[in-house]
Amino acid sequence: MVTLNLLKNEDVEDSKIEVLSEAKVKHLLWNHLEKRKAKVAGEVSLATVNGSIDIVAKEGDEYIGYEVKGDFKALGGDGWTQQLLLYSRSGFLDKLYLVLPEEIINRALKSYGWIFEDEKELADIGLMTVDKEGCVKTIKDAPSLHRRYTPIFEQNEEWLKQKIWNCLEEEGYRVEGECYILKPNEEIIEFVLNRQHPAPMEFLLRIDLCILPEEGDYPIGIEVKDRMNTSKLKDQQLLEYVLSKSLKKLYLAVPPREVPRAMKIRGVGKWFGLMVFTGKQHLLSW
Repeated sequence: MVTLNLLKNEDVEDSKIEVLSEAKVKHLLWNHLEKRKAKVAGEVSLATVNGSIDIVAKEGDEYIGYEVKGDFKALGGDGWTQQLLLYSRSGFLDKLYLVLPEEIINRALKSYGWIFEDEKELADIGLMTVDKEGCVKTIKDAPSLHRRYTPIFEQNEEWLKQKIWNCLEEEGYRVEGECYILKPNEEIIEFVLNRQHPAPMEFLLRIDLCILPEEGDYPIGIEVKDRMNTSKLKDQQLLEYVLSKSLKKLYLAVPPREVPRAMKIRGVGKWFGLMVFTGKQHLLSW
């Protein structure tokens, strides 16, 4: 058996600095915004540009968008600048920020700082950082945009994931998001064991949340679903997690309304347990 947990993004190839994962940055930012009494939603649709932004917070009468990048490599090419420009021109936001882990900000500014001053590039977009303690710093204030529409806030899968993450941390667990484990294939496992570098992405499965283990143990995996409308696909996905032999336990997490559907999935109670967010800071599991 083997466990491969790519739970932290490595920023600089020749550096030993541990960089916050993109999922962790989103989690910490979300909590920071809620502490400021903002109404927060994740993966918010910006229909005019056919895309979804990581986080939108309603503070007062303003809707402020936050797009998170957790890895310096994600800033390669011009895809991320085009993405931000589309969001800024969507008509759904009063302000827009790019949010990075504090550990990569100096390198990002050195390489791309000019972009945030160029009127043809990202002059209308602010810049923030988040550190390991959840401290959020504004590097560049975002100017006001021209909002014409109101974003729709939903208690969707991102919302549910955030609530479950908080519940687990309240109970004293160490949690990470968007974790990677090996696909259930003996050739892949042997290949990874025989090399010192991380496995290629095509060898990996992504799972929504992991409870991090004590040294020498395996993580507990949690797959979060807001709606159970593809049970056959879910059967196969959960089975792959089980067969990967990379997890100590596996849970499917759903809202209360989805429990009857979840209970019909093959293997519930045998291959994996069920976790239900019942509201506020309460989880039920079996």
